[in-house]
Amino acid sequence: MPLASAPPAAQRPPSIVIGPANNVDLIRLAMKGGARDYLQEPVDTGELLRNVETMQKEVMSEAKAQEGEI
Repeated sequence: MPLASAPPAAQRPPSIVIGPANNVDLIRLAMKGGARDYLQEPVDTGELLRNVETMQKEVMSEAKAQEGEI
């Protein structure tokens, strides 16, 4: 799906993009498209797990905050 037609960030699931370190355009596109993080290949599985756990905590906090607004 082209970035221009992608749904707003609030409607997309959180994501971590994995790609080459030297692709600055991909890094920019990923972050502009709402990626929570960009990990360089080869991926360290410990780093990936920590990032997923952190993202899960952030998503849960955001959901609780939104519940309080309703």
